[in-house]
Amino acid sequence: MIDTGQVQRILRVGSTTDVGEVVTASQSIIDGITTTYSAEKRDLIGAWIAAHFYSPETLLRKKVGDVENQFAAPKMGSGLSSSKYGRTALTLDDGGFFSGIGKRAPKMEALGPVEPNSTDTGY
Repeated sequence: MIDTGQVQRILRVGSTTDVGEVVTASQSIIDGITTTYSAEKRDLIGAWIAAHFYSPETLLRKKVGDVENQFAAPKMGSGLSSSKYGRTALTLDDGGFFSGIGKRAPKMEALGPVEPNSTDTGY
């Protein structure tokens, strides 16, 4: 199981910061992917994925008084590579089991009706 304390330490937030939702989401993902990794390594990767989900890098601009902070916006559809936490998870995932998380699946679309060949027997 992913340790919430580990996720908080990765994010460098206090122990009162609630990361439960992202830990639950990450746990459901790593539980659904079959790997050859030990439970400890899966949980470590899961902690970095949870940090990726929590990552404040999605904030583009925040202004408080005269102080303004800007963050790099993640590229949508780029999966774990859109945050430093996700990139760390990918680095730990040397088998590539988690590399497709958050990426859009390619779509196939017919350009027109498909007519069977008259010699096609359907086998």
